Amino acid sequence: MLKTLFENQPDKPSLYCYALRTTPTTVSIRHPNVQVDASRRRLSLSPLQRLRRLIKENDIHVLHCHLPRAMVFGALLKKLYFKNLVLILHEHGDIFEEKSLLPFCYRRMHSLANRIIACSDTAKRLLTQKAGVPPEKIQRIYSFVDTRAFNEIKLMGLRTDERMMAGLPRSTFVFGFAARLIQRKGWQEFLEAARYFKD
Repeated sequence: MLKTLFENQPDKPSLYCYALRTTPTTVSIRHPNVQVDASRRRLSLSPLQRLRRLIKENDIHVLHCHLPRAMVFGALLKKLYFKNLVLILHEHGDIFEEKSLLPFCYRRMHSLANRIIACSDTAKRLLTQKAGVPPEKIQRIYSFVDTRAFNEIKLMGLRTDERMMAGLPRSTFVFGFAARLIQRKGWQEFLEAARYFKD
């Protein structure tokens, strides 16, 4: 999502992306204002002061935070240093996790956020039920697909190539699943549903 947003606006100087740590699945983004923090520890607070400098030096007015750690950092930055910062928290589905500390964090953070974006109506409902976020503060926005990168013409060649690599005839009906293989994404239900179409 961020890759598409940034790469479609390569000449926008007021757009910044700061990743809090490197991961094995790091995605490169072609944009001059993308930085990745050198910290390898997931719970390190060391990027906080670097983010503070970035916001101050570039006169950033809006901070859009993805994923739980970034949200906590955003809330701390607003509470401690930038009272007028517009803070947007983007909930991508971590609220579904049963043993998560996220509902506790949201209870402490939502008063600092100007808006919370939920990726689905169910996520929006859980934010209210599990974390006490007022529904009027939540905006449901579905994640998008870049149709210039993923369209019928471009995917046709990919479909043929993938079938060949798997040793399948070109006419074979193939299912695809575009998500992480974690429980809340419904991959098990997807496989169960696929059984009905196997013949």
